[in-house]
Amino acid sequence: MAGRRRSRAAGHDVEPTQRARRPRRRREALTVAWARTASALERAELAFDYWRGAARRRQPDPAAVDQQAEALARLLVERGDQLLAVQGREATKPGRGHSA
Repeated sequence: MAGRRRSRAAGHDVEPTQRARRPRRRREALTVAWARTASALERAELAFDYWRGAARRRQPDPAAVDQQAEALARLLVERGDQLLAVQGREATKPGRGHSA
């Protein structure tokens, strides 16, 4: 029966419920999707979606999720700034040099 918890019979250990298998299935799905991707940007999107899905589920320590989210957000903004800085140094018209 779906959602039913197993009870411990007298003197017998009981296997953990399905919850222990869920992370493995999610990781396997990520691995399959990762293998299908062709670009690093697609892999970054997959990784972020994987993290976001894990963070949205019930957590024993919500404060730890908030800390991870804050660190990840800061890292993404920092990397975005780096990409924009590289783009800013690029010549806007072909054939024109850009003095640094």
